[in-house]
Amino acid sequence: MNDIQALDSRKTSFTQRFPSMLSTLVDSGHSPGLCTGKRVDFAERILELFNLTELFDFIDGGDVGISKSMQLERLGRNGVDLGSSVMIGDRDSDVLAGKDHHLATVGVLWGFGSRRELEEARPTHLAEKPAALMALSKLF
Repeated sequence: MNDIQALDSRKTSFTQRFPSMLSTLVDSGHSPGLCTGKRVDFAERILELFNLTELFDFIDGGDVGISKSMQLERLGRNGVDLGSSVMIGDRDSDVLAGKDHHLATVGVLWGFGSRRELEEARPTHLAEKPAALMALSKLF
């Protein structure tokens, strides 16, 4: 198996577990929101494809020239309680945006960012696997 096949296998496995993981977070009282660099209409289509839309309290998309930090600022102005939020992401831009707004951050190692990229961003927590994220969710 080459590196691309291994990555594809890891991502397929995660996307199969993601709906139940997200449902568990919602059932335990968390209110997930999506803050993505993708345009919001693309993000909504992807969530609809996997029947996940109803599990998110909000879906916020970026665009050219809109940073994650700017998205978080806009969400705060629109009533999202950033003070009780945790930024979870697979890229340094996610972690750095969360830190810009004084949020706890979790870097996840099963996405597109590398371990080195995430470690250099210095997240509050680093989750190797989805099970580690679920364990961390009990802290928030």
